[in-house]
Formats: sequence, C-alpha cells, structure tokens
Amino acid sequence: MEQYFSPEELEYINETRNKPAVENWLSQFAAEDIPVFLAHYHRQRSNWLNIGSYELKKKHDWLTIDMERAETVLFFIQQKKLFDLQCLWRAEQVEIPGIEHAAEFEDLEENIRSLDMLAPITEDELELLKKWLTDYTMSRRLYPEDGWQKYKRYVRNNKEREDGSLPNLYNYMDFQTGTTSLWKLLPDIRGQKEEKYIFAAMDVRARFYKAQTPETVLNHRPKFYVNDRKIIEFASAFEDHNTNQCRIAYDETAFHCEDHDLNFAIETLEHAQEPVAMDAHKDWRAAIKYAAWKYERKRLLPSLDVAFENYRFRLQMGIGFAPKKEKNSSNGQISDSEGWRKEILDGREELGEPRDFNF
Repeated sequence: MEQYFSPEELEYINETRNKPAVENWLSQFAAEDIPVFLAHYHRQRSNWLNIGSYELKKKHDWLTIDMERAETVLFFIQQKKLFDLQCLWRAEQVEIPGIEHAAEFEDLEENIRSLDMLAPITEDELELLKKWLTDYTMSRRLYPEDGWQKYKRYVRNNKEREDGSLPNLYNYMDFQTGTTSLWKLLPDIRGQKEEKYIFAAMDVRARFYKAQTPETVLNHRPKFYVNDRKIIEFASAFEDHNTNQCRIAYDETAFHCEDHDLNFAIETLEHAQEPVAMDAHKDWRAAIKYAAWKYERKRLLPSLDVAFENYRFRLQMGIGFAPKKEKNSSNGQISDSEGWRKEILDGREELGEPRDFNF
C-alpha cells in the first residue's frame, strides 16, 4: 500500500536523510520502512516542540513559584499601608503629591514595590504577615478577588472574608496590633465630593441621550439579556418536573467541575516537590484543598524570609525595585482611572466650577 506523506513530512524526510550520520543509523532497517518511521518521528517531534515546550515552561514555573510568590506576598504589608493612606486621604487628613482622585489608588496598587511614600517593611510586620499566612481560617486564599485598593466596594460590603469583600489581612493586622481600622473610623469626605460631580456628569449624559433619542425608542420594552437567572426562571415556569430535576443535577455537576480552588489545589499537589500527607476529612474536596494549602505555606515561609533579606539589601544599597507599569490606554469608561478623572471634571463644569481638583 502506497504511503502518503504531507509536504512538511517529505521535506523533513529529505533533509534528514541528507545527513550522513543519520543515514548510516537508518541503514540497519528495511528501506521501505524508513520514510514511514521518519514521518511518524516528525509528527512526534512537532508535538514535543509545540506541546512539550509549554509543559516544560509550566514545570519550570512550578519550580520557581515559591520565590516569585514570596516576592509578591511580602508587599501585602505595603498594600495594607497604602489602604490606610487612602483612608486618610479620603478623610482629607493628608495630601499626597500627584494624587488627584480616588481611582488613582488602584493604579498605585499595581506599582506597590516602587512607592517611596510608604514606610519600609519591618521584621515585626513580616512576622505578623507570616502569622496570618499560617492561619487557615484567615488566609485560605493568598490574593483577594478584587485587588487591594477598591475602597468603595470593600467598605460598602465591610465583611471580613475573602470572597469579593475586604481583604481580611487588613482587619487581622489591626486586631493583632490593637489598632482601630481606619476604614471603620474615618469618613469618606473626598469620595462623597467626587461622587457629587460624577452624578452631575451622568445626569448631563442622560439628558443628552433623552433629547437625541426618539420617544418610540425611549418607551420600548427593556432589552432581554441572557443570563442564568432568566434561564432558571423560564425553565421553572415552562418545563416539566423531570426536565427541571435534570437541570438541577446538571448545574450541580457543573459547579463541582468549576471549583477553581479545588482544581488549583490538585495542580499544586501534582507539582509538589515532596510527598504531601492528607488529613482525614469527611469531605475529600476540603481535604485536598487543606493539604495543598499546608504544602504551599510550608514552601512559602522560607522563601518569604529570603525575599525580605533581598528587600532589605536593595534598600541598603539604594537599588530601586521594578519600574512603574505604564497605564493602560483609557477606554473612556468610568471604571478606569482616566475615565473617573474625566467624569469629575465634566461634573465640575456642569455645576459651574473650575475643571480642576481643588475641591
């Protein structure tokens, strides 16, 4: 049976057989089998270089993850200081050169290593951070879901947990040091002023939209956006009992498949560089997550000590940290720093005030 080879395979076969050493090695086999072997080898080689290179990088990342993670976690201490500084700024108790509006604190979060306005990290702060890291009830996750400086979101929720609320490291550090949390103590004077101008700008846009839009459009029925809530509402109203039971079973299965914490815990244990014991638990998922958490923290704490020594060395030698990240170009949305800035200035103008931040 005649063999078919792709152009890429034929090119590889010809190039390879032109190498004397390779041709000498191949000469021990039947001539008709050699092209088949080389074509198969070429496909395998492509998989190595395409898929294998990705896996190799991932393996290297897992080998170096402890130190890289420690370099980031060390600056959680500075994130807490920056959040406290934001509270003071919002209460108009301090002025910060270069800061015009509240949304800029989220930009500062991205450049936390290069902020010289914050006091240097101390050994006592490091020990407190390590104490938090080894408290499973307080630090199941290393990173808050929504970053470190989203004051409005966190303070309005003000729940001391990690899913979409205030990073509990903040309250933990205050409690351990006997300090009253500034976000609880200080009013958001500056934020309320900014919101007044933003609402004024939004009102201008709403009036403009209404003036430019035909009455038939303004009075049309609301858009019907597809979302899980509407799907469930529709199914509950119009499907039979069996279909709805199948829907519930499907959703429960999907929930377990999308347990990202579990998936990450399994991946952590798969790449563990030592045997990891697992405690007995009535829920095997919880047992896996806790085992991965213990392993992660066991590896992290020594790396954190090294990161702190590197940090002190850089300070003593006057060596700067990572340069500030460039701001992403504004998309004109109020959700980004530049959009927030424009809204405030537009609102100031609408209220007959100067387009500046002297308020």
